[in-house]
Amino acid sequence: MKPGSPNIRQTPAGFVALWAAVGFLATGLFLLSAPVLLIGFLLLSTWFLCRYLATRNLHGLRVRRPLPARAWVNRSFAVEATLSRGPNARSRRRMRELRISDPIAVSKLQEIPQLSDTEDTDLNYAARCSRRGHVRTRQWTAISDWPLGWFENRSVGDFVEEKSASNTILVIPDPFLPPGLRDQIEGLLTAHALWTGIPDPTSEFRLLREFRNGDPVRRIHWPASLRNGDLLVREPDPPRPMPSRYGILIHCFSPPGEMVTPESFEMILRIAAGLLYRFREAGIEIIYHPFPRKAARLRHREDFDREIDQLALAIRSPFSSLSKLDSARKELENCDEIFVLSDANRGYWESTVVSQLGRCHCIDSKSLSLGSKPIVSRAKRQRERRIAS
Repeated sequence: MKPGSPNIRQTPAGFVALWAAVGFLATGLFLLSAPVLLIGFLLLSTWFLCRYLATRNLHGLRVRRPLPARAWVNRSFAVEATLSRGPNARSRRRMRELRISDPIAVSKLQEIPQLSDTEDTDLNYAARCSRRGHVRTRQWTAISDWPLGWFENRSVGDFVEEKSASNTILVIPDPFLPPGLRDQIEGLLTAHALWTGIPDPTSEFRLLREFRNGDPVRRIHWPASLRNGDLLVREPDPPRPMPSRYGILIHCFSPPGEMVTPESFEMILRIAAGLLYRFREAGIEIIYHPFPRKAARLRHREDFDREIDQLALAIRSPFSSLSKLDSARKELENCDEIFVLSDANRGYWESTVVSQLGRCHCIDSKSLSLGSKPIVSRAKRQRERRIAS
């Protein structure tokens, strides 16, 4: 079926009405009964009128549906579509009893009692994408059985493209941190203060002491010195320690004879997204190395956003020799804490990676306990059903 062309299908009620009209006409001719013939003629005329109106009901329908730039996999987001009649519509009557279907909508059919012939109609519903990457849905489907339900009109059309909005959305892996890893990260972030490196000369001093040879004159506290009669200088707090340097390494080692499922790779991408989001919120600079790509230093928010977008387009690059990870040692040698992620069982690569990188936290999808895997709660499912309805 071409986009925008109606597809008229007769419903069982329409078949009954048609055969009833034929039956009345045949009976009227056989009995030469004018009232019976009149009933058959009126019923057949109504049948043709319903077909004519059903054919024109959805003609010229236009749907605009701008999408947000980004979304998460399997997370609902709000969509506001605008329905209107095009300039080439055959009829200016109101469209009635139509249902709109969007491929990414949580509830496939959105019912609209009637569509005005002069004003646009807004339609709000929840949408969700089940796969990551660039998702583009071009066509909508509209269904109507008006009037009387004798015919079903099914029309397909393309979403209207706008310069300010796009019908393409970038779907990012849903961030996830296992409870144990989340608690470990929070402990690391609270144990190490954000850096200063040197004491702040404008900060409050910790105590006063007597002047010593070599002390700068600007540190003399003159009001206290005048009251005491001796020169007193300000002793500031000692500088706080420099922060730990963090690194993230993602690799796809494939042990010979072992099968790695796509779900394992998707889970690792979710954990990587969770780490990037957490470090971005904390404002911590990290070294990010998605092997075999080059390592990158993430300092600013846009750096983190760029790598998070890359997770949506990531392609698994397996390798069978752990010696290839030697190149990651130079990139991460200055990191105090390293998070190593892999979709293969860490029993195959943990000892080698620890010997190469030193202190690191090894994470794989297979070692996640049942209680630490993400689940959809009953309350969340009910909430999404309410949004869809």
